[in-house]
Amino acid sequence: MCVSPRSTAVFRTCPSFPTRSRKSRSLRIDLPAGGWSRLLHSSVIAGACMSEPLPAHVSLSAPELSDAPALFALINANRDALRPWMPWEPLTRSEADSRAFLESAAVGRQIGKAYTWLVLRGGELAGVCDLHAIDALNGHAFVGYWLDSRQVGQGVMQAALRLLLAEAFGPLGLHRVAIDAAADNRRSCAVAERLGFRYEGVLREYLLLQGRYCDARQYSLLAHEWTC
Repeated sequence: MCVSPRSTAVFRTCPSFPTRSRKSRSLRIDLPAGGWSRLLHSSVIAGACMSEPLPAHVSLSAPELSDAPALFALINANRDALRPWMPWEPLTRSEADSRAFLESAAVGRQIGKAYTWLVLRGGELAGVCDLHAIDALNGHAFVGYWLDSRQVGQGVMQAALRLLLAEAFGPLGLHRVAIDAAADNRRSCAVAERLGFRYEGVLREYLLLQGRYCDARQYSLLAHEWTC
């Protein structure tokens, strides 16, 4: 899990994704019978290279307001896991709160400030990931993510973030993406490392979590380093 810092910057320009219908709004990794080698050769996911097997049927879906009940239910089921790392967890107390988040995400997407996706596995909601604090002038953004604890340790978020990175360095044309993970959040740091992000250093007392300031580890990935 990676904390998504807030940004108050104004973004003047940023490309937007094409509008998708409900049926076509997902980016998906589907493993064919031949496994990863067949997938890579078929170029199902442009620019992605898998050095190790990842789970099948992982997709990203642009959220809609109708997703609020499912999203709130997933947060409720994961409160103990989310609480140490996600400062918004205690503020999310009802479906209305999740709906307000989705409304904000829709505005962020419309103005090019942030792109939020639901992470699906086999069509079922498994988590959330995003690109936020997008600086279109300088071509960089931050990545945030969290995952259902039942899916942790199975490569689901790694597969989801490969799809996100393909969008970041493809249609969005970003040059740099960064992850700021709480230094004690080993799983979140491991996700960044497995994806090839470069460790840049410690941001001292950067995150306010549960009433205390915590160090963060910053990782980054440049477009030319996304070689797959």
